[in-house]
Formats: sequence, C-alpha cells, structure tokens
Amino acid sequence: MKIYIQTDSENRLINAGTTPFGTDSIEVEVNSIEEVFNDLSSFVYENGNLIKNTDSFLSSLKVKKDLELNASCSKFISSGFNHTVNGIDYRFSFDIEAQLNFQGARDLLNSGILPSIAWTVKRDGVYERIQITKEIMSELTIVMLVHKDKNIKKYREQLLPLLKNAKTVEEVNSITWNTL
Repeated sequence: MKIYIQTDSENRLINAGTTPFGTDSIEVEVNSIEEVFNDLSSFVYENGNLIKNTDSFLSSLKVKKDLELNASCSKFISSGFNHTVNGIDYRFSFDIEAQLNFQGARDLLNSGILPSIAWTVKRDGVYERIQITKEIMSELTIVMLVHKDKNIKKYREQLLPLLKNAKTVEEVNSITWNTL
C-alpha cells in the first residue's frame, strides 16, 4: 500500500498519511499502514524504504513501561495501608487529600492544640470514626513513611533496574508492578 511520509533531519518519521501533505512528502510502499500509523517513532526512512528501528521502538516501549510502573507506584501508595489501633485492625486512606489531612492533624496534635482528633477509617469494609491521639499519630507517621518508602523502593530499586536491563520487547512487556 502507498503512503506519504515526512522525516526529520535524521530520517525518523514525523508524519505519515494516505495523501501527500506538501512538497516534501515522500511516497513509499508499506505492507501495513496500521503498523506505521500506530508508532511513527519506531520507523526510519533509508534508501527509499521504511525500516523499523527496533532500538528506537524498544526505547519508546521502555518509556511507556516506566510511566505505567510509576502510575502503579502512585496507585499503591494512594490506596492506603493497614494499622492496628487499640488492638483493632483498620484501613487508613492515603490519597493526596489524606496525606494533607495527616500532616495538618499531626501538627495540631504535636503542638498540643488538640488532645485528639476524630479520624475516618475502614474496618471490615465499613467506614467508622476513631479518635487519634498524639501517640497514635506518632505510630501512624512511621507506618505512613514505611508504606510510602516500601512502594518507592519497589519502583526505583527493583522494577526500574529490571526495565533498564531489559533487552527485548518481551522482557519489557513482562515487567509489571506484580513482577516482584
């Protein structure tokens, strides 16, 4: 099938279409229009032909995978953590709003302005309010730090090195948040 392309100074594709789009359009024959249109950045124009640049493709795939892993890290941090207060297991939210609420509550408790603060938690999937004191907040601060750090370490120290060292598309695709 015939398509028209434009390239940059290093002959990488920057545009492709089924009709010419200017005097600098180059006419080429391809087997699969979809493959070219779906990932222009993985093709270069050499000696009158489009050639799939697997290094470029692998590199762009790694960038996409890194974004996916980073999003998973954020998701798992935001999903919250479990902590036992007065012998009862609770689920604490830890999205951005909850993180700001923890910070504000910790400041109020540490300064002695309030002796305790009501906090929304989940127990067995049901929301309830419990009282958080300065002592409990000190415990929670450590638990929050460990929760956040554990997920960041997984992303930065375990998954990213795997991604960096991946040599094939299959290796890159096999890396997920649940790989480890």
